[in-house]
Parts: sequence; C-alpha cells; structure tokens
Amino acid sequence: LFVLVTALLIYTKFIFPSFVYDVIDDGSDVPLFVVRQITGKRVTTLCRIELSEIVSVKHETRAERRAHKTPRDYKKYVYAPTMSPAENYRLTVINRYERAEIIIEISDELAELLREMVKEARAMKASEDEE
Repeated sequence: LFVLVTALLIYTKFIFPSFVYDVIDDGSDVPLFVVRQITGKRVTTLCRIELSEIVSVKHETRAERRAHKTPRDYKKYVYAPTMSPAENYRLTVINRYERAEIIIEISDELAELLREMVKEARAMKASEDEE
C-alpha cells in the first residue's frame, strides 16, 4: 500500500502534466493564445497562435466530443488535463500553415472572454486587411 501511495504521489507531482492557457501580447500588437504544459518543474510551450486565426470556440459535452469527427485535413491537439472531461471546448484554427482543432478544458467564463477577444482580434485583422 505504501509503494502504491508513493507511486501515485510521484506520478501526480512530477509526471502528470497540467496545462496553462494564456492570452499574451508579444510586443508586435498581435494577441496570441498560448498553451503551456507544466510537468514537475519543467514548463513547455506547446502552442502559440494568433487570436485572429481562431475560427470558433465551441462548447462540447463528453458525448458530443465522442461523436465529433475531425475533418481529414485537420490536425487534432488535446491540451486537457483530464483524460475524458465531462465538458470541454474545441477551438478551430485555420492559418496559412495548417488547419487544426484544439481541445482545451476551461471554465465557461474564460471561454466567453476568449470568444470576445477572438472577435476583437478578427475585427482588427479585417480592418488592417482593408487598409
């Protein structure tokens, strides 16, 4: 029992990853959505995409996620700490390099804030493209 508890503690503290989702401005006036993975003391940046490249932020239940078929030409990334969360969000990203779907696990309030920021970034990008 002691070995099992010790193994679980070591696994959750040093091996099991957690994810941090952030929106930053890297100085080029382009807001970025960033996903970082924290494993023990190591922090790794997994994803940096412009907010204007996010096409949709969609809420999904576990059943909807299982029923969803990712299009063939899209890549799929799962950045959720829970193996099969009851609820998650699917970000659809289209840029000049790839098309992707990103699964993240965030609160409804953060998702709504992200939607608003994406809407603003897309409007700014559209106004820049018109000029």
